[in-house]
Amino acid sequence: MTAPSCWQWRNYQPRHEGGGRDDAEVLLNAPGRQLLAELCGVEEDVLARTLPSWRQEDAKLPAGPDAVPAAAWRIGGAVAGPVAFGCRLCAARRTGTVVRVVRYTPLWLGVG
Repeated sequence: MTAPSCWQWRNYQPRHEGGGRDDAEVLLNAPGRQLLAELCGVEEDVLARTLPSWRQEDAKLPAGPDAVPAAAWRIGGAVAGPVAFGCRLCAARRTGTVVRVVRYTPLWLGVG
C-alpha cells in the first residue's frame, strides 16, 4: 500500500475571504480512490453510494495503469449538483459539535 504522503495534489482548497469553503470536494483518480478505500477499510462501492463525488473524474489527474494516487479540489456544487446548507444549531444538537452541514439537494428543498 502507498503512503498518504505520496498523493499528488493538483491545486489548493477553494476559499472564501474568511477561510475554506464548506462545500469543497476532493476528486480522486482511480488509484486515489483505491488508496482511500484501503485506508478507511471500506469497500469502494460503499463509498460510491455515500459520497456524491466518488466516481467523478478530473481530466487534470493522472490516469492509466502507472498512475499514482492524485487528488484535485473542486467546488461541490459544480461537481455533484446543488448544495444546501443545514442549520448549525440542528447539526450541533445531533452531533455534539458546531459544524456546517452540506447536503447535495435542490436549494428550494433546504436542509433541517
